[in-house]
Amino acid sequence: VTLANLLRAFGDRRGPVDAGTIGKLVTALNEAEITEPSNTETRIIISLKDAEKDLFRTLNSYFNLEEAKSRAFKAASVNNLRQIGMAFMLFEQEHGYLPSVTTELPGGKHPVSWRVAILKYLDETLYNQYKLDEPWDSEHNKKLLEKLPSFYRHPNQEKGITSTCYVTLAGENTATGNGDTTIKIADDITDDPRQTILVTEAFTQIPWTKPEDHLVDEKAPLPARRPQRQGWNVVFVDGSVHFISSETSKDTLQSLITRNDGERITNERGAWKQKDGQDNTLLHDQEEELKQLQGDWKTVAVTEGGKQLAAEDGFGGLLL
Repeated sequence: VTLANLLRAFGDRRGPVDAGTIGKLVTALNEAEITEPSNTETRIIISLKDAEKDLFRTLNSYFNLEEAKSRAFKAASVNNLRQIGMAFMLFEQEHGYLPSVTTELPGGKHPVSWRVAILKYLDETLYNQYKLDEPWDSEHNKKLLEKLPSFYRHPNQEKGITSTCYVTLAGENTATGNGDTTIKIADDITDDPRQTILVTEAFTQIPWTKPEDHLVDEKAPLPARRPQRQGWNVVFVDGSVHFISSETSKDTLQSLITRNDGERITNERGAWKQKDGQDNTLLHDQEEELKQLQGDWKTVAVTEGGKQLAAEDGFGGLLL
């Protein structure tokens, strides 16, 4: 990758580059590590180190890296939720009911979190390390906290944490209930599975193996602390992943988290409306939203310590 190629990319995307920017780029590129994976790819991979803040500022002024990074994190969280939703379905197929905040497993002596219960389908090796005949906080099982799987950690959280970023909604009439009774999709979820929330993302202090989740109440149908200011990524009972706006009315949220209230919400051109026709929320299909983000470049990926954390089409092959 040459300075000329980089300037050409800037020019194609943002117009002519001024002399001051060229000088900054020359200085920064002398210190930066820039590689091109293959001759057929129009993509630049730049390792942004602490000493390259000037390069980051310059690139950010042209490519809006922070926005691209945010969208890549969002795409990675959507993928986590898809995996979680699929694992819930596999668990129900095997056991006949959905896992919940406290789940009884065959052969187990202590209830486990749904995050442990579905681990068998996501990381069987880690699942086999968990001792079902011991509580989650036993000397042995507590050692597993430091092995928080990537699919239970939001991609913009720092590595080394032990708390989960994905929770069910614990309540008497939610999709997974409050742990007192087992919930079967066919028998107990009488509302549309496509309109009933199963799991949501949230910033928590809950150790990932602990049988604890977001306790629903009238003031907080969904967790207040969340990765995105604009709302929540959620997976519904049918396994589909959607984004729910933070501007959604509490009545609509209550309908979305309740499995048996009889309320039906219709979707017209991406805007979700109550049956009375009043706009209450914007809930977008993530796949449709990602299609709208397509740009002139191929891929944006987020890496940490050499490991790719997130990737999303349409942002220009910048590994952040």
